[in-house]
Amino acid sequence: MKVSEITGLQEQRTVAWHEAGPASTEQGLLGLVELNHLENFLLWHEEDIARRDDLGPERVVQAKRRIDGHNQRRNDLIEKMDQHFVRELKPRTSGCSFNSETPGMMIDRLSILALKHYHMNEEANRADA
Repeated sequence: MKVSEITGLQEQRTVAWHEAGPASTEQGLLGLVELNHLENFLLWHEEDIARRDDLGPERVVQAKRRIDGHNQRRNDLIEKMDQHFVRELKPRTSGCSFNSETPGMMIDRLSILALKHYHMNEEANRADA
């Protein structure tokens, strides 16, 4: 799988989910990537709700609990992506230094960057910006 497939999926889903609501359709590793991006997408919007001061404390508490759930599922999906890479690539498990995040963490970071890109573009193109 190419990085461009991952980033393309994340960018496409970000746009589509803002228009029609989120859903997951992919299988295999791409399915894990998509589910991870879905958790980040939902997390992003719950964090927006948690920052609002016009919804009352009960809704903010609810958002904080949802954020915790999205973060747990996000971390579980990062682990599943890493397990996929270990199964498929069969890397050496000893004598190797760690110089970076895991592949799952890097894919998660690409997801967050796709969301930042979309929302920064949205803000920059507002009529009142």
